[in-house]
Amino acid sequence: MPRNIPDIDQLTELWEPRLRDAFLESIDGVTDRVTLKQITALLERGDIDGLLDYLRINRLSFQGFEIAMRDMYEAGGMRFGSSLPTLAQFVFDVRNPQAEAWIRDRSSNLVTEIVQDQRNMIRGHLVEGLARGDNPRTTAIELVGRIDRATGKRSGGIIGLTQQQEAWQRAYAAELVSDDPAMLRKALGRKLRDKRFDRAIQKAIRTGKPIPAETRRKMARSYRNRMLKYRADVIARTETLQSLAGSQYETYRQAIDAGELRADQVTKIWKSASDERVRFSHAILHNDKALFDQPFISPLGNAMRFPGDRSLGATAADTIQCRCTLNYRVVFE
Repeated sequence: MPRNIPDIDQLTELWEPRLRDAFLESIDGVTDRVTLKQITALLERGDIDGLLDYLRINRLSFQGFEIAMRDMYEAGGMRFGSSLPTLAQFVFDVRNPQAEAWIRDRSSNLVTEIVQDQRNMIRGHLVEGLARGDNPRTTAIELVGRIDRATGKRSGGIIGLTQQQEAWQRAYAAELVSDDPAMLRKALGRKLRDKRFDRAIQKAIRTGKPIPAETRRKMARSYRNRMLKYRADVIARTETLQSLAGSQYETYRQAIDAGELRADQVTKIWKSASDERVRFSHAILHNDKALFDQPFISPLGNAMRFPGDRSLGATAADTIQCRCTLNYRVVFE
């Protein structure tokens, strides 16, 4: 008779905050080791390449994040292995070449993307600032933030944001300095704004007087902090679900290779997050079934062995920020 295997919800609750904290700690590592004095000096010389070298945003900057991803993958495999309905308790082999290759490629590719995006974002931000003639010290503070007296760490900088998020924060700053009510109302519509400052915006709309400069700076810093937290949450949620889905699949593959199970005994059931954020292609896949060695085919034409799987050529349209999971069912004759 069929036996249901536990889902990954419990592991997700455990590892998602760990992965989020590891990402934020990596960003802290970059901003905490620099000084405003040195950044300002490099900006005064217009030495953007020298500044990028000084920041040292590279793969080593995210070493702790990669380690957290590997630890999560191994913990997932061990947990799923202990739950397999085999005659003897199955032990997940994290040193299996396929397992090692999957998590190595997953983590290194993600970090490479993050590093490249950071360097492009920072370069674009600095080039535009120099072209406008922005004050070098002000630009330095925008880049790495100010030291928070409560935590002793820098906060409110753009490092860690995506290129798109950096553009959002520039647009938000432009809205706050505007005397156009329509622009100010746009600022009120930003989901990641700090609502504690809404009264300042509403007052500016009502009176026609500009928001005080210091208040605007506080609003901009808070907005950047919230975007960084949002990005860390997105990365953690996406990578936790998809890496655990990968270790879950790998556990079954190892058990099948070891002769503990047969592929035709294992059925995979696709489960979407079942909310308004689910992309249409995955809403259609919800509750679809496939045998272990069969891929799911999305309405976009992508083949995936499990959610987030790119090994069969699935595009970003079906993998980026996917929050779907699989239920596995084993049926013994």
